[in-house]
Amino acid sequence: MITLGSMIGGALLAGLMVNPAPAPAGPVATGLDNPRGLAFGPDGTLYVAEAGHGGPCAPVRRGGRICAGPSGAIAAIRNGQVRRIVTSLPSQASPTGAEAVGPADVTVDEGGTPRFTGGRGSVLAAGRGRFVVSADGSRLVRIGTRGRTSTIAEFPAGGVTSVARGPDGALYLGGRAGVWRIVPPARPELYAAGPAITDLAWGPGGRLYALTGDSLIRIGPRGTRQVVLSKGLRAPGGLTVRGRDAYVTTCGTCAGTGSVLRIRLR
Repeated sequence: MITLGSMIGGALLAGLMVNPAPAPAGPVATGLDNPRGLAFGPDGTLYVAEAGHGGPCAPVRRGGRICAGPSGAIAAIRNGQVRRIVTSLPSQASPTGAEAVGPADVTVDEGGTPRFTGGRGSVLAAGRGRFVVSADGSRLVRIGTRGRTSTIAEFPAGGVTSVARGPDGALYLGGRAGVWRIVPPARPELYAAGPAITDLAWGPGGRLYALTGDSLIRIGPRGTRQVVLSKGLRAPGGLTVRGRDAYVTTCGTCAGTGSVLRIRLR
């Protein structure tokens, strides 16, 4: 088990922000409910984790109200049509239905079955098992075929948000410090420092793409960062790449008005 502490600040890379011409983008699906992580199945179906919009509200001791109910879902998108294949998942949100906590990410296993996490975790299929970033962002865990779990690495609370496998076979984790690279059981290394990463995915040509708070960026092997698209990316929640297109969930903190945006990668 690996524990990371003060090394986050010691290996920061400078990076260089470059602003090319905006990439062409267009909607794939709309009307989604706090959409977060997404992944493609082998038949081209796009699966999206919807955190829902909470439910009936009740007062809490410290003031305010908590609104919870079975409104979370996993949506399947094909040919522009949205079909919710898993419903009635737990969701908790503000009275307006925004900022929900519910289904957070989805992956597709080698048999074509979507698997998902709740809360704020991230999940990546790995053969018959899965890698999972814990809901509090403090651990990367491997879940085996029989449900046996093992901790791969530990981070400060809230340190990591997402996991992807690189073309080199290593695991890459996005988070508060930037991007980490892990080849278990070796110690994680800071691959590219800052800005904080919401999600990441590998694209054509072995290029790494990542979501920040309001932009899609491309990260070079030396930590350089190039903005791919920022205009129109309101509260992006998840990222996946298929072919030469990136797919991003936008308005990931909005009830009923979220969408999936397709962005052409140059």
